[in-house]
Amino acid sequence: MAITVPVPGLGDVIVLTSGGETVESSCTFPGPGAPALKEYQVEQGQLYIIGCNSFPLGGGTVAYILDAQDINIPDLINAILGLAIVQDSGGKVNRFTAT
Repeated sequence: MAITVPVPGLGDVIVLTSGGETVESSCTFPGPGAPALKEYQVEQGQLYIIGCNSFPLGGGTVAYILDAQDINIPDLINAILGLAIVQDSGGKVNRFTAT
């Protein structure tokens, strides 16, 4: 079950908690030529920061932490901030799947 965690400096981060879980986010202001759908395979321990025509936010901020629902919020925020960051410019809709 995906959970949303407010992280200072990143805004709301969607945390995927099990393999195969999928979430989508829309792009607030897609740039010219942005694809209709962009798919991302999120590996455990990664934090995806997807921008819409600019970084760092607007298209989706998603992390994959196994069993995150059992971690208290301050510890979860620290865990998110310690993940490997992947940045990209997103599509009009961004789909993230935990692998």
